[in-house]
Amino acid sequence: MGSVESRPKLTRTQVEQIEQLYLLEAEDLHRYAHSRSWVRACDAQDLVQITFHEAVRAWEKVEPLGSDERRRWLRQVLRNKAVDLWRKQKRVDLAVDVPDLPPPSDNETAEHVELMIALTSCWKAIEQMPPRRRMIALLVWGEAWEVKRAADHLGLATSTVRVHLREARLQLRASVGHLVPFIEDEEDWEPA
Repeated sequence: MGSVESRPKLTRTQVEQIEQLYLLEAEDLHRYAHSRSWVRACDAQDLVQITFHEAVRAWEKVEPLGSDERRRWLRQVLRNKAVDLWRKQKRVDLAVDVPDLPPPSDNETAEHVELMIALTSCWKAIEQMPPRRRMIALLVWGEAWEVKRAADHLGLATSTVRVHLREARLQLRASVGHLVPFIEDEEDWEPA
């Protein structure tokens, strides 16, 4: 690990300003973290905390900024920290993390390759969706969140989340349905 920098000495007023900034921006920053396609839902809160830690360390630079500039500064730091985290994790493909199984037959290998192509195509199609729809698809399908949990987290009605999932499913059918015939069978699919 690199050197650990100590926290700067802050006045009581500065601490109160940072606390106020946290109260104003943390929830929005958390949503922003979820809107980044490469940020896993389980890392979003940690990234918010790391971002505010950086704000404390750089308070001399952050303090004189206006509210919009502070918001931009926080988002830029979060984005940079998210990229750093993504690079450290080297983005693991969950589809290939299969326990030891007997070697597949030639037919099974071909089927596995077809499914991997279909899965990759599905995720690429999801990445091209509008931000809110992409976020909902990633939370519900990628992170296996229940619809209600995603709705509560995003501050949306459950019905709105369901509509976005239906639209996402329709987009997937249109773009990769020929590769993933089971999409047609999953009209009301939700994770267990």
